[in-house]
Amino acid sequence: MTNVLCLSPLGWSHHVWDLIVDLPSVKDHWTSIEFLETSFPRISKNELYRQLAEKLEMLQSPKIVVASSFGVPVLLDYLKQHPTPLEALILIDGFEDIPDYQQLVALLENQEEIFPTKEAYLQQMLGVDSQVGKAVVQIIGQNLQEDGESFRVKLGNQACIDYLTLYSGFKSQQYLAQVVEQAKHVRLFSSIPLSLPYNSIAPQDHLLMLTKPDDLKQVLMELFDRVRD
Repeated sequence: MTNVLCLSPLGWSHHVWDLIVDLPSVKDHWTSIEFLETSFPRISKNELYRQLAEKLEMLQSPKIVVASSFGVPVLLDYLKQHPTPLEALILIDGFEDIPDYQQLVALLENQEEIFPTKEAYLQQMLGVDSQVGKAVVQIIGQNLQEDGESFRVKLGNQACIDYLTLYSGFKSQQYLAQVVEQAKHVRLFSSIPLSLPYNSIAPQDHLLMLTKPDDLKQVLMELFDRVRD
């Protein structure tokens, strides 16, 4: 039985959720959607929404959806067009407007895609002096695939631009109130001000499931208790 659907951040594998899905109420009862180069036959809203519809259809009560970063506008746009009753909804950042194509190209076209070692990638992602646990390092490493003697990110620059361009100009906050009405229980985490009640997080906690997994696990446990009452 599947109760929880997690929409991953852009370019991150489903392992980004590893630190929270070990909860007894979630373990073996969750599924995810990744936004990588090989996640869909082609990068289009139709393909994204076909998979999202299939995943939502397979959820059984209590239905809980968690979306982070890029997963937030994807989910909001879908639910705006296809209302879906949910027991609980958790949205983590991803409320900023996405730049247009020209801006995205300027930001991303020269971003490094191939690294000589995993350590080189980790250094770029975390910085030289960053202190993170071994589990987080392993999760970040899941974003890479071997490419000869080097390592290549699983989401290249062009594919990243292709995904983001689908939502250029999309106003996540404009549709937030309409969408949250579809869920009985809602928790919003944001590093920017929202018009609805939300938990303020620091920009460095954009990936809350990695930086403060215990906080997110506590929220999940509370929501499971509420939906079962």
